[in-house]
Amino acid sequence: MLLFRGALPGFDRRLKGATVQEKIAAMKEAVNRGQEGLDLAIAGLKDASLQVQQAAYELLRSNSSSQSAKIALLEYNPYAFFECLYEIEVRLNTINPTAISPNGKIIASGSGSNIKLWKSDTGQLLRTLSAHSKPVNAIAFSLDGKILASGSDDRTIKVFNLHTGELLRTITGHAYPVTAVAISPDGNTLASGNCRTIKLWNLHTGKQLHTLEEDSGWINFVNFSHDGKKIVIRSSNCIKVWGER
Repeated sequence: MLLFRGALPGFDRRLKGATVQEKIAAMKEAVNRGQEGLDLAIAGLKDASLQVQQAAYELLRSNSSSQSAKIALLEYNPYAFFECLYEIEVRLNTINPTAISPNGKIIASGSGSNIKLWKSDTGQLLRTLSAHSKPVNAIAFSLDGKILASGSDDRTIKVFNLHTGELLRTITGHAYPVTAVAISPDGNTLASGNCRTIKLWNLHTGKQLHTLEEDSGWINFVNFSHDGKKIVIRSSNCIKVWGER
């Protein structure tokens, strides 16, 4: 329930027992009345109604010059607003997972349950990462080139320090083999896919943020748009794009 106690006359009374539309209207009216109005929108991010949360999120984005709004937006998880925007039918041939680092210097390739890292200019093997118990299906680099993530038939995601080869964490939570992984451009979120499911994780803690439910079979590719506001996935018969309307 959205409650606000402050110096905006009448808002406590109007919001108690208010409908979703009444709450949204109250936030829109209050948000231009200074910090206390922004506090009302920030409280809206915790409302039980996803519609109220989304309205509060958009209002705060339009007032993101406020420090409190910036902090609230950083702490809030907007992935619950994601929905499939469109799909494109395709045909796909399965290949072994291979990726190149953003600076173009390192190639990573799956080799059974291992990941091999190669110098791209010479083909020299740099190191072998051995952490999975079953074949590796997907590999992704972070944009800054510091992190490598992998998904495997063992249903786990492994996160490595690319430069040292250290295993930073193991992420679990998938019921089926992990067949796709991607890291958001800001380096904070990891997306993983398997059978009809895309999961979003905090890359630094391994905490699950949200699950996007799919209906198109096995997910074999996932990636973020450059601004991080859309996620594209590919299954055996289509491409879909998820994001906010």
